[in-house]
Amino acid sequence: SITLTHLGFPGDITLLLSDVLLSDRDGFVIPSEASATATTLTLQPAVLNTTQNQGYCDLASAVASATAGDNIQLQADITIPTTVTVDKALTLDLNGKVATYSTTDNSYALKVDGAAAALTVVDGITPSTGKILVVDADADDVTDGRGIEVTNGGTLLFNSGTIEAPYAGVYLMENAKMTLNGGTIDSYYGIVTRKPGASLTVTTGTITTDGFAISGNG
Repeated sequence: SITLTHLGFPGDITLLLSDVLLSDRDGFVIPSEASATATTLTLQPAVLNTTQNQGYCDLASAVASATAGDNIQLQADITIPTTVTVDKALTLDLNGKVATYSTTDNSYALKVDGAAAALTVVDGITPSTGKILVVDADADDVTDGRGIEVTNGGTLLFNSGTIEAPYAGVYLMENAKMTLNGGTIDSYYGIVTRKPGASLTVTTGTITTDGFAISGNG
């Protein structure tokens, strides 16, 4: 059998097989050097909704199809092509994997948007290796890239795993709430309380920074 894993890149999967019998049902002659045992191709999901036992090729599709309260778990290292918006209560289990978001501006890998939006981030692997990694993808002198934006009354509970971003780890906007309950945030600005009504609770966890661990005017 052959197992394929879609890593979240947009587009089709190109598959090249050589000397493998896929089917003899249509009367095709099986070459003498080929095995008569059928080959099974299995596409493993990059992201799994463990609540519904449903797999997806990318994080955005998994989030959009999820029901409030579902658990979404990474099954492989993935890319995040564009910002993924969370508008419901979900748990994201990094599962020891890395989700990479490349940007040339100060956009975010994830956005938690709205009063009904509540994102819990965990890493189910011990020791923790799961990470939301933001990459500054251009060569200019401007530092780009932010991890998670929480806005319009959204809530973020960060329990474990890592956010690594060039500019800022988390931005708390209008009426946003965050609890840092573990894990690591590695960024020049760790957590920014940027807008009125933003609130932050820190119980434990690590903020690694060359600039400001907690800042802003929320």
